[in-house]
Amino acid sequence: MTDKEPTEQTIAGAWRANRDLGDTSDGRSILGNDKTGSAILSEYERAQKLESENIRDHLTGAFNRRYLESEARKLAANEDLFSIVFLDIDEFRRFNNVYGHDLGDAALKHLANVAEGEVKSARPTGKEDVFARWGGEEFMILLRDVSDLEVAVKVAGRVRTAVENSTFKDNDGKNLILTVSGGVASRREGEKLEETIKRADEGLLKAKALGKNRIESN
Repeated sequence: MTDKEPTEQTIAGAWRANRDLGDTSDGRSILGNDKTGSAILSEYERAQKLESENIRDHLTGAFNRRYLESEARKLAANEDLFSIVFLDIDEFRRFNNVYGHDLGDAALKHLANVAEGEVKSARPTGKEDVFARWGGEEFMILLRDVSDLEVAVKVAGRVRTAVENSTFKDNDGKNLILTVSGGVASRREGEKLEETIKRADEGLLKAKALGKNRIESN
Protein backbone atom coordinates (compact mmCIF):
# COMPACT_ATOMS: atom_id res chain seq x y z
CA MET A 1 0.00 0.00 0.00
CA THR A 2 1.34 3.40 -0.92
CA ASP A 3 0.97 6.53 1.17
CA LYS A 4 -1.70 7.70 -1.29
CA GLU A 5 -4.06 4.80 -0.66
CA PRO A 6 -6.80 5.31 1.94
CA THR A 7 -7.25 2.75 4.64
CA GLU A 8 -10.50 1.48 6.07
CA GLN A 9 -9.46 3.10 9.36
CA THR A 10 -9.02 6.50 7.67
CA ILE A 11 -12.44 6.41 6.07
CA ALA A 12 -14.22 4.95 9.06
CA GLY A 13 -12.46 7.31 11.45
CA ALA A 14 -13.42 10.38 9.46
CA TRP A 15 -16.99 9.18 9.19
CA ARG A 16 -17.34 8.43 12.90
CA ALA A 17 -15.80 11.75 13.91
CA ASN A 18 -18.12 13.61 11.59
CA ARG A 19 -21.09 11.60 12.85
CA ASP A 20 -20.30 12.44 16.46
CA LEU A 21 -20.29 16.13 15.63
CA GLY A 22 -23.71 15.90 13.99
CA ASP A 23 -23.79 14.73 10.40
CA THR A 24 -26.25 13.37 7.92
CA SER A 25 -26.31 9.68 7.07
CA ASP A 26 -23.92 10.14 4.14
CA GLY A 27 -21.25 11.75 6.30
CA ARG A 28 -21.91 15.39 5.37
CA SER A 29 -21.63 17.80 8.24
CA ILE A 30 -24.66 19.78 9.36
CA LEU A 31 -22.54 22.12 11.44
CA GLY A 32 -22.76 24.94 8.90
CA ASN A 33 -19.50 26.90 8.77
CA ASP A 34 -17.97 25.23 11.80
CA LYS A 35 -14.26 24.88 11.03
CA THR A 36 -13.94 21.55 12.77
CA GLY A 37 -16.86 20.14 10.84
CA SER A 38 -15.44 21.47 7.58
CA ALA A 39 -12.06 19.91 8.28
CA ILE A 40 -13.62 16.54 9.01
CA LEU A 41 -15.80 16.77 5.91
CA SER A 42 -12.72 17.58 3.84
CA GLU A 43 -10.90 14.54 5.21
CA TYR A 44 -13.94 12.34 4.59
CA GLU A 45 -14.29 13.48 0.98
CA ARG A 46 -10.54 13.17 0.39
CA ALA A 47 -10.60 9.60 1.69
CA GLN A 48 -13.54 8.77 -0.56
CA LYS A 49 -11.82 10.32 -3.58
CA LEU A 50 -8.64 8.36 -2.96
CA GLU A 51 -10.59 5.15 -2.52
CA SER A 52 -12.38 5.73 -5.83
CA GLU A 53 -9.11 6.48 -7.62
CA ASN A 54 -7.69 3.24 -6.26
CA ILE A 55 -10.37 1.06 -7.86
CA ARG A 56 -11.35 3.04 -10.98
CA ASP A 57 -9.77 3.37 -14.40
CA HIS A 58 -8.87 7.04 -14.81
CA LEU A 59 -9.82 7.27 -18.49
CA THR A 60 -13.13 5.42 -18.69
CA GLY A 61 -14.39 5.56 -15.13
CA ALA A 62 -14.95 1.79 -15.18
CA PHE A 63 -13.49 -0.34 -12.41
CA ASN A 64 -9.84 -1.24 -12.94
CA ARG A 65 -8.21 -4.62 -13.39
CA ARG A 66 -6.88 -4.78 -9.85
CA TYR A 67 -10.34 -4.33 -8.36
CA LEU A 68 -11.98 -6.97 -10.57
CA GLU A 69 -9.22 -9.46 -9.81
CA SER A 70 -9.54 -8.79 -6.09
CA GLU A 71 -13.31 -9.32 -6.11
CA ALA A 72 -13.06 -12.45 -8.28
CA ARG A 73 -10.37 -13.96 -6.05
CA LYS A 74 -12.62 -13.54 -3.03
CA LEU A 75 -15.35 -15.45 -4.81
CA ALA A 76 -12.96 -18.18 -5.93
CA ALA A 77 -11.52 -18.51 -2.42
CA ASN A 78 -15.03 -19.13 -1.09
CA GLU A 79 -15.71 -21.62 -3.90
CA ASP A 80 -18.48 -19.35 -5.20
CA LEU A 81 -19.42 -19.74 -8.83
CA PHE A 82 -19.30 -16.84 -11.27
CA SER A 83 -18.81 -16.11 -14.94
CA ILE A 84 -16.23 -14.04 -16.81
CA VAL A 85 -16.89 -12.11 -20.02
CA PHE A 86 -13.72 -10.98 -21.83
CA LEU A 87 -14.30 -8.22 -24.41
CA ASP A 88 -12.02 -6.62 -26.96
CA ILE A 89 -12.78 -3.76 -29.37
CA ASP A 90 -12.44 -4.95 -32.97
CA GLU A 91 -9.81 -3.32 -35.20
CA PHE A 92 -8.92 -0.79 -32.52
CA ARG A 93 -5.32 -0.35 -33.63
CA ARG A 94 -6.53 0.54 -37.11
CA PHE A 95 -9.12 2.88 -35.56
CA ASN A 96 -6.36 4.77 -33.73
CA ASN A 97 -4.23 4.95 -36.85
CA VAL A 98 -7.08 6.38 -38.92
CA TYR A 99 -8.78 8.68 -36.42
CA GLY A 100 -6.06 9.41 -33.86
CA HIS A 101 -5.62 8.58 -30.21
CA ASP A 102 -7.85 11.36 -28.91
CA LEU A 103 -10.86 9.90 -30.70
CA GLY A 104 -9.64 6.47 -29.66
CA ASP A 105 -9.82 7.55 -26.02
CA ALA A 106 -13.31 8.90 -26.65
CA ALA A 107 -14.28 5.53 -28.14
CA LEU A 108 -13.03 3.73 -25.04
CA LYS A 109 -15.10 6.00 -22.81
CA HIS A 110 -18.13 5.53 -25.05
CA LEU A 111 -17.84 1.76 -25.06
CA ALA A 112 -17.41 1.62 -21.28
CA ASN A 113 -20.51 3.72 -20.77
CA VAL A 114 -22.65 1.69 -23.19
CA ALA A 115 -21.41 -1.70 -22.02
CA GLU A 116 -21.72 -1.01 -18.30
CA GLY A 117 -25.20 0.39 -18.81
CA GLU A 118 -26.26 -2.70 -20.71
CA VAL A 119 -24.90 -5.03 -18.02
CA LYS A 120 -26.99 -3.20 -15.44
CA SER A 121 -30.03 -3.39 -17.72
CA ALA A 122 -29.54 -7.10 -18.39
CA ARG A 123 -28.86 -7.85 -14.74
CA PRO A 124 -31.02 -5.47 -12.65
CA THR A 125 -30.55 -7.71 -9.61
CA GLY A 126 -26.82 -8.13 -10.21
CA LYS A 127 -25.85 -4.98 -8.32
CA GLU A 128 -22.43 -6.35 -7.45
CA ASP A 129 -21.41 -7.34 -10.98
CA VAL A 130 -18.12 -5.71 -11.95
CA PHE A 131 -17.43 -4.09 -15.32
CA ALA A 132 -13.74 -3.24 -15.62
CA ARG A 133 -11.18 -2.05 -18.08
CA TRP A 134 -8.67 -4.87 -18.27
CA GLY A 135 -6.09 -2.92 -20.24
CA GLY A 136 -5.81 -1.10 -23.58
CA GLU A 137 -8.96 -1.88 -25.56
CA GLU A 138 -9.82 -4.93 -23.43
CA PHE A 139 -12.65 -5.01 -20.91
CA MET A 140 -13.90 -7.68 -18.55
CA ILE A 141 -17.17 -8.38 -16.78
CA LEU A 142 -17.44 -10.35 -13.56
CA LEU A 143 -20.96 -11.78 -13.27
CA ARG A 144 -21.47 -12.82 -9.67
CA ASP A 145 -23.57 -15.88 -8.88
CA VAL A 146 -23.89 -16.77 -12.56
CA SER A 147 -22.94 -20.41 -12.99
CA ASP A 148 -25.14 -20.95 -16.05
CA LEU A 149 -22.96 -20.39 -19.11
CA GLU A 150 -26.01 -19.74 -21.28
CA VAL A 151 -27.06 -16.84 -19.05
CA ALA A 152 -23.56 -15.34 -19.20
CA VAL A 153 -23.48 -15.67 -23.00
CA LYS A 154 -26.83 -13.86 -23.26
CA VAL A 155 -25.53 -10.97 -21.17
CA ALA A 156 -22.39 -10.79 -23.33
CA GLY A 157 -24.53 -10.87 -26.46
CA ARG A 158 -26.65 -7.98 -25.23
CA VAL A 159 -23.50 -5.95 -24.60
CA ARG A 160 -22.15 -6.75 -28.06
CA THR A 161 -25.42 -5.71 -29.71
CA ALA A 162 -25.70 -2.53 -27.64
CA VAL A 163 -22.19 -1.44 -28.63
CA GLU A 164 -22.79 -2.14 -32.33
CA ASN A 165 -26.10 -0.24 -32.31
CA SER A 166 -24.81 2.71 -30.31
CA THR A 167 -24.19 6.14 -31.83
CA PHE A 168 -20.58 7.29 -31.89
CA LYS A 169 -19.43 10.18 -34.05
CA ASP A 170 -16.06 11.44 -35.21
CA ASN A 171 -14.98 15.07 -34.91
CA ASP A 172 -16.88 15.93 -38.10
CA GLY A 173 -20.12 14.43 -36.86
CA LYS A 174 -19.83 11.31 -39.01
CA ASN A 175 -21.30 8.15 -37.50
CA LEU A 176 -18.72 5.48 -36.77
CA ILE A 177 -19.47 1.85 -36.00
CA LEU A 178 -17.75 0.22 -33.04
CA THR A 179 -17.93 -3.51 -32.50
CA VAL A 180 -16.57 -5.90 -29.90
CA SER A 181 -15.73 -9.57 -29.79
CA GLY A 182 -16.09 -11.55 -26.60
CA GLY A 183 -15.24 -14.79 -24.87
CA VAL A 184 -17.27 -16.22 -22.00
CA ALA A 185 -16.42 -18.80 -19.35
CA SER A 186 -18.25 -19.89 -16.20
CA ARG A 187 -16.05 -20.90 -13.28
CA ARG A 188 -15.92 -24.61 -12.65
CA GLU A 189 -15.78 -26.08 -9.18
CA GLY A 190 -12.22 -26.02 -7.86
CA GLU A 191 -10.97 -23.91 -10.76
CA LYS A 192 -8.49 -21.10 -10.16
CA LEU A 193 -9.35 -17.60 -11.35
CA GLU A 194 -6.49 -17.66 -13.86
CA GLU A 195 -7.91 -20.80 -15.42
CA THR A 196 -11.36 -19.28 -15.82
CA ILE A 197 -9.92 -16.14 -17.38
CA LYS A 198 -7.76 -18.24 -19.70
CA ARG A 199 -10.82 -20.08 -20.98
CA ALA A 200 -12.65 -16.77 -21.51
CA ASP A 201 -9.61 -15.48 -23.40
CA GLU A 202 -9.61 -18.59 -25.58
CA GLY A 203 -13.26 -17.90 -26.38
CA LEU A 204 -12.33 -14.33 -27.32
CA LEU A 205 -9.57 -15.54 -29.64
CA LYS A 206 -12.05 -17.93 -31.26
CA ALA A 207 -14.51 -15.06 -31.80
CA LYS A 208 -11.78 -13.02 -33.48
CA ALA A 209 -10.78 -15.95 -35.68
CA LEU A 210 -14.37 -16.53 -36.77
CA GLY A 211 -14.82 -13.01 -38.09
CA LYS A 212 -15.12 -10.73 -35.04
CA ASN A 213 -18.18 -8.91 -33.70
CA ARG A 214 -19.39 -12.11 -32.05
CA ILE A 215 -19.42 -13.97 -28.72
CA GLU A 216 -17.96 -17.42 -28.16
CA SER A 217 -18.02 -19.48 -24.99
CA ASN A 218 -15.43 -21.91 -23.71
